[in-house]
Amino acid sequence: MRGAIWVLNIFAAIWATIGLAGFGWPAMAVPIVISTALIVWASRVPARVRTAADAKRIGRLIGTWTVVQGIAIFATFALSPKLGIPDAAVPILAIIVGLHFLPLARGIPMPVY
Repeated sequence: MRGAIWVLNIFAAIWATIGLAGFGWPAMAVPIVISTALIVWASRVPARVRTAADAKRIGRLIGTWTVVQGIAIFATFALSPKLGIPDAAVPILAIIVGLHFLPLARGIPMPVY
């Protein structure tokens, strides 16, 4: 599960940095520092031992919600121009990415999430 902490923090830093791009480098450095601190902190938390059944269930959960996210993103970019709101595609994308973490946070038994 350590890999998940890295992945989540790297993507969080990327999204936040992109979101703060208009404010320049000092503001863009904040999410990078926060994500780095979280990775360091999480590396000190003892890893829970998972059974094979837990690992399989978590893998299915992540796979399912990643597919749902991918379909929603595809639909957003396919439909937003047809609906006359092409400029809304990126904000909708950000909402989809954020929302897909809610079922993951509930389904993955890790307090860090």
